[in-house]
Amino acid sequence: FGILFLAGLEQAPHTNRWRFRFMSLNEEKELCDSAFLAVHEQYKNKILGDNRIETIFVRHVMNNLLKGLNDDLMTLKNI
Repeated sequence: FGILFLAGLEQAPHTNRWRFRFMSLNEEKELCDSAFLAVHEQYKNKILGDNRIETIFVRHVMNNLLKGLNDDLMTLKNI
């Protein structure tokens, strides 16, 4: 059990914290892709087009949030 636990440990890239990975990166990607497709199928008729004002506003807010997140991640890398 101890060897299995140690084999699953890895350091997070931005915070250098140790975490336990219980599935491979490929398994995680497959799980996420499948979940995304299920949610997309469920709401496909409610997804707004790229040119709608609501979509443009959300994209603008998201880009601002991502800029702040990137700044925070750079700070974490420097600590």
